Amino acid sequence: NLQAAIMNINKFGITRWVNDFILNRLFSVEGRGIMGTSDLAQAFRREIETRNPQGLAQYLTAMMNRKDIGPDMERAPFTVLQIVGEKSPFHEDSLDLNQYLDSSRSSWIEVPRCGSVITEERPDSLTQSIDLFFKGLQQIGIGL
Repeated sequence: NLQAAIMNINKFGITRWVNDFILNRLFSVEGRGIMGTSDLAQAFRREIETRNPQGLAQYLTAMMNRKDIGPDMERAPFTVLQIVGEKSPFHEDSLDLNQYLDSSRSSWIEVPRCGSVITEERPDSLTQSIDLFFKGLQQIGIGL
């Protein structure tokens, strides 16, 4: 959990456990590979290891204390596209947020076999989703 990761960082710095915890929050099993051995996971692992431990702890603290924006979204004066990975730890949060949105001005898309970093794991699915969203906007008279 986030609290354990923060305490671990504050006591020991960025350990293997912290690195694995962050990778598990970002990527699906397919994206990480077995035991985090995919090239993508290894690149992110190296990047995490170079971060300032106090900065990383503060980032995780901010994540843990983030405000629920759902109620504010009921009055959103704009069109919303939510794209979430099927394996993302934020999948349920995304569904919760979607309940507050005006369904005539929002779209919710789930990318299969993907974690939170859709841009890296399934870039084609991401671009297709965005393209379909824009085409839908054009059909209702909003567009580029």
